[in-house]
Amino acid sequence: MYQHAQASIAVFLLSSLKMLLVSAIEGAAEPTEKWIHTTYSNRVTTIAVVEMTGKGQFYSVYETMENGKPIRGQLNITSIRRDKTYTYLSGMFSDTCTGRISIRRPNPQAGLPMVAQVNWIVTRESVNFIHPHNQDCKVLKGQKFQLNLLEALPKANNRGDFTNANSNTFLGESGIYTWTQWQVVSADGMLNCRDQPNGVVKYSYRKGQIISKLGREMLDGRNLVELPDGSSWLRTKEKCCVRASDRLIKTVSLPTQNW
Repeated sequence: MYQHAQASIAVFLLSSLKMLLVSAIEGAAEPTEKWIHTTYSNRVTTIAVVEMTGKGQFYSVYETMENGKPIRGQLNITSIRRDKTYTYLSGMFSDTCTGRISIRRPNPQAGLPMVAQVNWIVTRESVNFIHPHNQDCKVLKGQKFQLNLLEALPKANNRGDFTNANSNTFLGESGIYTWTQWQVVSADGMLNCRDQPNGVVKYSYRKGQIISKLGREMLDGRNLVELPDGSSWLRTKEKCCVRASDRLIKTVSLPTQNW
């Protein structure tokens, strides 16, 4: 029985943490308030976290794989606070079990690795979720879990290219997407955006400028276009393409664009 409980605990950990995508259902933000959307992962568990600088109540979903099958659950962030070093989020989760969850991540100005420390406590209490689960919970009430998850920033391949294989690390409500925001780092201070890969220049970005990808892949198609020669191009919000090379762009930590 004890071994069975331990196995159930392990399954619960995985099922409670692959997606923590928050969409605002209550408490609309003021125009001056800032949203932050990012993803943390240890390659087994992945969480997408959405924050807002103001107050509000946010629902989210999360998923993982168990024996080759996806497991989905929900999470409700109800509190966000900050100090000079960290941002703290807390709320409730609902999967095969229910309980309380807290997340601590560094503030950018702290200069610390962007690692989210996530803690769960199984309480089995009822929750007011859109699709409450709490079925077949085999984890003891009061059981605690903790994981440290690194922000899932894409890393270029050995050619320096960002591709669908290494850059689709942003967890969204309907799946995995291309990382949403990038910054121009071109040595000559400019980056041309073309009407199509290797096409006519349509727009030019300045060094340091933030580039947002085009949109949801499920609606607009893949945001990274890969050519037969191995080069890749990022489709941007301006509806043009830039070379997706680490010589020209880098990923933005804690991006403000979702999808």
